[in-house]
Amino acid sequence: MASATKFTYQNPPSYYGSRLLEPYYAKVGLAVDQGNFVFGQLLALSCACIFRYLSRKRKLSVNQRHWMVLVPGIFLTYFCFGHQISHLLLLSFLCYMTICACTSKTVHQVVLAISLLYLSYLHLLRQLEEYGGYYIDITGPAMIIVQKVTSLAFCIHDGMSGAQLNEEQEKLRVDHIPSALEFAAYLFQFTNVLCGPMVYYTDYIEFIDQTNFRKHARSINSRTLQKSLWKAVFKKLSIALFFGILVVYYCPRFSIYRLQDERFLNTTPMWIFFLYLQASTAGARFKYYFAWTFGEAVCNAAGLGLVDIDKNNTPNWNLLDPVDIFQFEFSRNLREALQAWNKPTQVWLRRTSYDRVVKHRTLITYLLSALWHGFYPGYYLTFLTGALFTKAARVARRNFRHHFQKNKATSLFYDLLTCIFTRFMMAYLVFPFVMLTFFDSIKVYARLYFYGHILAVCALVLLPTLKLS
Repeated sequence: MASATKFTYQNPPSYYGSRLLEPYYAKVGLAVDQGNFVFGQLLALSCACIFRYLSRKRKLSVNQRHWMVLVPGIFLTYFCFGHQISHLLLLSFLCYMTICACTSKTVHQVVLAISLLYLSYLHLLRQLEEYGGYYIDITGPAMIIVQKVTSLAFCIHDGMSGAQLNEEQEKLRVDHIPSALEFAAYLFQFTNVLCGPMVYYTDYIEFIDQTNFRKHARSINSRTLQKSLWKAVFKKLSIALFFGILVVYYCPRFSIYRLQDERFLNTTPMWIFFLYLQASTAGARFKYYFAWTFGEAVCNAAGLGLVDIDKNNTPNWNLLDPVDIFQFEFSRNLREALQAWNKPTQVWLRRTSYDRVVKHRTLITYLLSALWHGFYPGYYLTFLTGALFTKAARVARRNFRHHFQKNKATSLFYDLLTCIFTRFMMAYLVFPFVMLTFFDSIKVYARLYFYGHILAVCALVLLPTLKLS
């Protein structure tokens, strides 16, 4: 068990944020960083309810609204991360000075470079301080801020450079440099400063000046809109509560780090080892489901997240939808799973990278994603294996799928078979991302006889020669 001990969950360093409530967190099995995050999000939810109430009952100026989202955001960040907030303030200051100083033709490139360099510094700093350790630190909010400042810089480039835009870019364009207050409030808004989801600047401004409500005022009355808002909040909080309970009581029983124990690794029967791999990677997903759904509920409670009114006159509050849990858990292939996972980040990667470059789109987008996540070898094992699986899945689909589309029964069988197979491959794919370390990940791959890589290579090499299509 010695090798596992090094990488088991630990409390964050002593300089971390507030520890006033640590004894109470311990009673429910939460470490101080987890407890601070949950308590911070509960405070954010309370602030969101107050903000929404005052927005409806009082006539507030736009600047007052900016201050109302900025001040609680700064407080929550300091409460959770202590003096680490200085990194976010410095990163924000550097990017704002860059936006003010650069021309519209280069601002997006320079801001992207500066923000990624600073984020990379934070990732490396964390790895040097506590390699392989897992606790919630400032890199999480920094990743969200990088998404915000880069997206804003690209939107300013679109709005002020005179470049030819597509419909989506035209909608999000920004034709002026925001004031310091607007910029700071956008980055540190209490609704999503701790864990996201990422909000585009134009959506934030529409939320602040209430445009997102006014443009639908003729199609739906205020009471119905308000009722739909709280219905959406209750639904998402219920989902977050469900996964929060699983995080507290399920996840500790199936820690991914147990796979690093030499005895467990070498003596556990293969079928038990494989089931444990499935259970531990599922537990890792539950943490994201909890945080992301809770974060979206906070945004909705403040009035942020309204997309439109559908044909049934029902408001849609999924503008910031972070993950489609059902689609991910029952996806029939890797492509469906990726489309359902962390959707705001996928949109950011597409709008920032994939849609912008002319050559090597996929490669550059993967590189941006890798830099944004950090430098743990486990991330890159997952990214590289994912690229291999993506190509192999396309070949397999071309060779097999059409044989099962002759009637509904065979089509249903194919969907069921691919759903089960995707579960096997997904656990194999993502565990290095959670385990982080290289050699421990390779040991687990070896214990599984590298079955995923072998199947993928066979699909790429053998299937085209069999000419099943």
